Amino acid sequence: MGKRREALLRVAVFVLLATAAARAEEEGRGGGRRHAYAAMMYMGTPRDYEFYVATRVMMQSLARLRVDADLVVIASADVPLRWVRTLKEEDGVKVVTVENLKNPYEKQGNFNTRFKLTLNKLYAWSLVSYDRVVMLDADNLFLQSTDELFQCGNFCAAFINPCIFHTGLFVLQARSSH
Repeated sequence: MGKRREALLRVAVFVLLATAAARAEEEGRGGGRRHAYAAMMYMGTPRDYEFYVATRVMMQSLARLRVDADLVVIASADVPLRWVRTLKEEDGVKVVTVENLKNPYEKQGNFNTRFKLTLNKLYAWSLVSYDRVVMLDADNLFLQSTDELFQCGNFCAAFINPCIFHTGLFVLQARSSH
């Protein structure tokens, strides 16, 4: 239990530091839209290219709807540079590059390795330049605008039970209210 708590504490400290760095960077830049649709992209699965294509299709579906939000991909540093360039230059997506977060549960016997890097979704809380962020998995496809999701509270998700929520689509408030 001690190692698990220590690993979780490391993750929390890392996210807090990343949030502070992003806030400082944003204060220097200023401007931009109030909302973002964001997706996570990382490497290490047998289907990395499929997830890349799915992310592009999803982001293009949002762009075609002319949503009132930035389109953001939180990409781990090992995502190929040509993919990052394509997202930025061809798709108009903002790409935030991050380091992978170590999953403290990966040593458990029943751990499903396809979830090894899902804790990278914690980086969504570092997008402090936005009032609201809709965090998405790449298997979402939009046929009509869902900008009303930005009217959700500080955190909205489909809860599986009181302690676990589905991370395929959730809404968060990253910006601190001060």
